[in-house]
Amino acid sequence: MNIYQTLWDNDENKFSVSKKLNSGEYENPNADLLIDEQIKADGRRDTDLAKNPLFSFVNLAKLETEINSKFINLLNNYIINYRDVEDYTTQELDEIYQFIETIKSTKVFQLAIDYIENSLNERIQENFNDQMFDIWFKFYTNWFNGRQTDFCSGFEHVFVGEGKYSPTTGGNNTLGEIDGYHNWIKFLLDEKTGRVNFSGYNYGLDNNQGPDNVNVVTLQMTWEHRDLNGDLIAQLFKPKGGFFVGNSPECDLAMGTIAYFESKKGMFSSNDKKQVDLGKSKLALVMYRNINRDATRGDHIRSFYPEYLGSMAFADSLLQNIKGLDYDKSNLLRLNNTLYADFVYRSKESILERSIYYDNNRWKLKFENWK
Repeated sequence: MNIYQTLWDNDENKFSVSKKLNSGEYENPNADLLIDEQIKADGRRDTDLAKNPLFSFVNLAKLETEINSKFINLLNNYIINYRDVEDYTTQELDEIYQFIETIKSTKVFQLAIDYIENSLNERIQENFNDQMFDIWFKFYTNWFNGRQTDFCSGFEHVFVGEGKYSPTTGGNNTLGEIDGYHNWIKFLLDEKTGRVNFSGYNYGLDNNQGPDNVNVVTLQMTWEHRDLNGDLIAQLFKPKGGFFVGNSPECDLAMGTIAYFESKKGMFSSNDKKQVDLGKSKLALVMYRNINRDATRGDHIRSFYPEYLGSMAFADSLLQNIKGLDYDKSNLLRLNNTLYADFVYRSKESILERSIYYDNNRWKLKFENWK
C-alpha cells in the first residue's frame, strides 16, 4: 500500500495544478493553480533570471476554507531569526489546538490515523491533540553536529521557515540564509505581498526534468525579513528548496506525521529518505527528527519535504533504451541520476542485463556494484 498516494488521492481540499508547457500554453488553463517555473536558476544570490512570479494564477476563493484560515493564523506566531527566544502566548496555543482539532476529522487524517494505528502499531487516536502538538509544535533544543539550537519547532521550520543571520551589521547589508520553508501556501502568501521572490527552478536533474511535474516545486528563492514598520532587517537566500504544490495543509501534515512514525520504525534509510511514487513522479521524502544532546534521534520533527527524482515515464524510457547499449560509464551515471539506485544494471557479454538491487542503507556509487 502506498499510503502517500492514498492521502494525495483523498485530499478533499487539494488544488488542481497545471504547469506551463514549452509552447508557452498551460496543459490545463482552468486549473486552480497555474505555475510558471520559466527558467533554471543559476545559483547566485544576486541573480534573478525569472521575470515573472511562480504563481501566475491562483483560485483564491478555494483558499477560503475553515482549515486554511486556521492554518494561516498560525504563520505569524513565530520569530524569523532562529537565534531569538520564542514562546507561545495563550492565544497562540488556542489557535494551535483549534487547528489540530479541526484537521483530526478530515478524510486524510482519518486515513493517516488508521494507517499509524493498524499498519505501524502506534497509538495516536486517543491522545491525538497532545501528540500532534509534541511532534510538530512543541519548542525543543536541537543538537545537530553537537551545536545547540534552542526554540526549534517542526511546524515553524517546515511551514513558516527560519532565517539564519547575525543582525550585528544592521541595515540592508545584512545577509542570511533560509532554513526550512517547505509549504506552497506560505510561499504564495509571501509572493503576493512581496516578501519572497522566485528566481528560477533548481531540480538538478538531467534532460531538464522537473518543470513539467505537477506534484513538487524545487526552486531558488530570496526572502526579505522586515520589521513591523516595513524596514528591511535581512535579505535571506536559499539556492535550492522545495515543497509539495496544490495539496492542503492537512494533507502535508498527515504525510509528515506518517513519515515521522515510519522514521521511528526504521522505515527510512540511514540518510533519512524514503522513495515513493506520487502520480507520475518519483520522489524521495525527507524526514529529519531532532537530534538529542547524546546524538540520538529525538521525538520531534525537525524537517519534512519532498525531493523530485524524475518522472516515471522518463525512467521507464531510459530503462528500455539503455538495455541494448554497451557498458558505458556515462549511461550508468545517467541511470543512477534518474532512479537513485532503485535499479542497478550489470554488464554481461557487452550487453546491459537488468537486475534489481535495493539497499535500506544509504547507497553509494561504487562501480563494483555495476559489474
